[in-house]
Amino acid sequence: GTKDQAMPIIREAAERVGMPYVVGRWLGGTITNFSIIGKVIHKYRSLIRSRDTGELAQKYTKFEQSQMNQEIARLENNVGGIADLNKLPDAMFIVDIIEEETAVREAKRKEVTTFAICDSNVDPNQVTYAIPGNDDASSSIRLIVKVFTDAVAAGIEERSREMAKVEAPPPAA
Repeated sequence: GTKDQAMPIIREAAERVGMPYVVGRWLGGTITNFSIIGKVIHKYRSLIRSRDTGELAQKYTKFEQSQMNQEIARLENNVGGIADLNKLPDAMFIVDIIEEETAVREAKRKEVTTFAICDSNVDPNQVTYAIPGNDDASSSIRLIVKVFTDAVAAGIEERSREMAKVEAPPPAA
């Protein structure tokens, strides 16, 4: 969701359920050329780690630290939401398929399941699951995103219960 009205909604919802998200610019090749994007993510993680451990302050001058902080800010905008993504996603939620045309094409090429809010001005056949709705109104985006994130949260909770059952020792006889 890189539209202005969708950015804060998507960021907040994705962080609530711990899912990766893109609210800055969609980088071409994020899905189709994931190995290169993975290197950018690794660079971002290492700069963050260096800054947080104080390594930047010890090794570099103030000017160099300033330049590295600018680089961190740039990378935060580009890959900050997907910094924890280690593999291709199994599914994607897209707010506006006209605005995110590249993301839709890449997902289709890599056969990633797509859910998208489809207004009357788009072809819903471009995505796996089209959700009729207004992709320009923040209230519409908020409602649909809330339903999705509630479902994701329920799925995560169910998976953790299932994992707890599997890991629990059998009752003593």
